Amino acid sequence: MSSRESTTGAHLAVRYPNARGRGITVGRVILYAVLTFLSVTFLLPFYWLVATSLKTPSQIFTSEWIPNPIRFQNYVDVFEQTDFLRWTLNTAFVTTLAIIAVALSSAIVAYPFAKLSFPFKRPLFALVLATMMLPGVVMMVPVFLIWRQFGAINTYYPLWVPNLFGSAFYIFMLRQFS
Repeated sequence: MSSRESTTGAHLAVRYPNARGRGITVGRVILYAVLTFLSVTFLLPFYWLVATSLKTPSQIFTSEWIPNPIRFQNYVDVFEQTDFLRWTLNTAFVTTLAIIAVALSSAIVAYPFAKLSFPFKRPLFALVLATMMLPGVVMMVPVFLIWRQFGAINTYYPLWVPNLFGSAFYIFMLRQFS
């Protein structure tokens, strides 16, 4: 074995000394190159979002990477021409209700599955898990018809009330955790 090879193996173990006297392996250089490439790849959509937000309306659908001219007025326009604050408050309100509802209801359902012993515990838990197999798209029209029967269309109720019945995924996670 030559002095330039590591004792861990001959694959990508060529060391080049750095300032501290330790060697930098070729494998580490390749790792950093791959991580840098992936970082840039994952940051590109965010850059595209910001760059597009700074374009003029006529430039939005062009493939220019750098907007010319840069138009910060778009951000002012959002607040002047829309009810952005109201939308943000609506989102915060509905999200808070949904989080509280799903956390409480899922914990209430998961606790007996985790800590208690009762007849048909396993089949009932399997039934809960089976509800995850049903795609949301399949239930979309029937759920809409139910909410229409309740007269709750164009209200906040359909956005958070279903969370009062728990989520099979969260029930599963809580049961497995305890």
